[in-house]
Order: sequence, then structure tokens, then C-alpha cells
Amino acid sequence: MKFLDRLVSHENLSKEEIFALFENIKEGHLNDSQMAAFIVAMQMTDVTDNMLSLMVQALRSQSNHALMEAIDISSLDTPFTLIASLIAKDMGLPICSAVFRSLNSQMGSYDLVESMGMSSNSICNPNQHLSAVKNTLSVRKSLGFTSYFDAATILSHPFKVKGQSLFVQDESLMEKMAGALQLLGDSNVLILGEKRAIHIKGNQRLSFDVSIDFPKERLSLIQTVQIFDELMSGKENIYLNLVLSLVAGAIYLERGESFENALILAREAFQKNPITL
Repeated sequence: MKFLDRLVSHENLSKEEIFALFENIKEGHLNDSQMAAFIVAMQMTDVTDNMLSLMVQALRSQSNHALMEAIDISSLDTPFTLIASLIAKDMGLPICSAVFRSLNSQMGSYDLVESMGMSSNSICNPNQHLSAVKNTLSVRKSLGFTSYFDAATILSHPFKVKGQSLFVQDESLMEKMAGALQLLGDSNVLILGEKRAIHIKGNQRLSFDVSIDFPKERLSLIQTVQIFDELMSGKENIYLNLVLSLVAGAIYLERGESFENALILAREAFQKNPITL
């Protein structure tokens, strides 16, 4: 595979090479060893905003990417974005969140949906829509780190949503993701990190400080379900700050509230209303 030599030599791939590569991934022509080599080689390369945007384009081209007047709430780092989506939906916000299988924990949001027998018209699973995502899942999970491929995945919602509120634990990815989104023409996205947020607003890139506690412990299946049940029943725990921040992001994007006021509204909604599926 010539593209591996180029990546190891710290060269970015062309649009034609990326689209051809992702088509091969979609069709299952790369085995697990080749896929792992590609992801690791990418991490050794100074991937540009342009290359990341091309990866997102390649993934989006594999779905119909139909327009949906809704806000996406998502993250690859926590299964509890599902809670945030449900709170935001109960607040009357238009939500269509892409929930993911776990990469860096035992259980992701979609794993929760399946394991608890839940269904909701507010969620969709990119693993069902994007073959390249589905075909790489086991390899990406075994590698155990957040990769550029993962960053492209979270930006490749199966639908063309009007806004995204997303959390990224690895803040070194935030600027590249913001740059890629601007190249793609996405114009209403809030990227939340633990210490700061980046808002893509039209052609502008705005930044402000946030404080989001993100527990680093790896949760077991039992712990994940227990925390989920606590949040669903209105009990506060160490993951609530992250959940409310994602809800606040959706309020900020949809209603134009300041992020501080949006956090207050999100907490009030969590405290007053039972979360419904």
C-alpha cells in the first residue's frame, strides 16, 4: 500500500487517494492489520486541516447526507451524550444525535441503546449508515486511542444537520477539527474541550473558556448502566457537568443564549423534568 509509505514519510494524501482509500475501507478490502497500520501511520503524520476535511468528505459521500433541521449532540469519549440528547429533546430543541459504539470505554451510547432495549427517533447510529466506520470499529477500539479517523467520524453525521454540539477530550484535535469544518463550509458548530470551546459561526472562529470535568476512569458495563440510570432518575453524579455542557451547547447554538445562561437552563431542565425516551 503506497499510501502507507507516504504517511510514514509525513506526507498528506491527495483527495483522489483519500477517496480511493475510504472506498476500499467501505468495501472491506483492507484487513485489520492494514487498517491498523493506516491509523497509526496517520498519527505519525502532521495531518492538515485540508486532509482531515477530505476524510470527512469521503465519509459523508457514503451516506445520502440529507438535510435535517436539527442539532447533533455527540462525542466519541463518553456514552452519556445520549442523556444530553434526551434532555435537550425534552426542552423542545430539535435534536438528531449520532450515537456511537464505544472506542475508549466498555460501552458507547449506541451500546447503551442496544443493551437496555431502548429506541428513540432522536438518535441515529453512523455505524449503520457508514460502512467505513463500521468496518474499522474493532480495529479502532483495539488501538485504544482517539485517532484522526475518529475525529473524521464524529464530523461525519449521516444527515446534514444545522448545528453540532460536540465534546472532544483530546484538545489537541480541536483546532484541526475547527479548521476542517470551516473548509467544509459547516457554519454552526460548538466544539467543547475540558478547558475551552471553539464556536464555528459562519466564517468566524470564536473561542471562550469553559470548565468541564471529564472523569478519566474506564467504566465497566455495570458502572456505565448504573451511572446512566442515576442520571435518568434525576440523581446528580460526576458526569452531570459534561452532560449539561453538551445540552448548553445545543441551547447556545439554537437559541442564541450565552453559554453561561444556557448552562443554567440545562440544569433547570434536568432538575425539573423527568428524562423520557
